[in-house]
Amino acid sequence: MSRGCFASAPLEPTLAMDFKVLDFVSTLSLHVAPNNTGWTDTVETFLAKQGYKLAYKGSLRKQFGNALVWYNILQDATTRHIDQILRVAQCHAIKIDNGMDIS
Repeated sequence: MSRGCFASAPLEPTLAMDFKVLDFVSTLSLHVAPNNTGWTDTVETFLAKQGYKLAYKGSLRKQFGNALVWYNILQDATTRHIDQILRVAQCHAIKIDNGMDIS
């Protein structure tokens, strides 16, 4: 993560994806039907045309799918945590505005 990449699994990952790519695909799925197979097949074809060869066809699909799932879980958990902090802070602010002692 310190290098800007997210692993395909919490333990023993086999692929690390750039956060920007994961964010792009997450945003893309909000605007079009999610299609990880189509997206990863396109990337594999593009890489093959550039002279890169993956271990076997479809290897990117599973690893990318795992990374995207874990990335979205982390995003959702972070959003819920921040929302909870903001709700608590808002409650304290309302109590202070109403003259209540919150100490």
